[in-house]
Amino acid sequence: MTLVALLAKCVVFEPNLATLESDCRALTSFGITARYPDDLFETAEIDGREMVEAAKRVRTAILAKLPQST
Repeated sequence: MTLVALLAKCVVFEPNLATLESDCRALTSFGITARYPDDLFETAEIDGREMVEAAKRVRTAILAKLPQST
């Protein structure tokens, strides 16, 4: 299941998470191309750093929606 598909399931319960769609699409695409590289794609450090920031945004948004344990 891709992050985009997982996000679609989450949006049913929390519509505000739809704002994460572009980050989830970028992370999914990057994950696939980085895992299965070809001659047309080479991962650059800046791309990796941008994806780390995208992942942090997704993580922060999801954690904020989860119930807090005491």
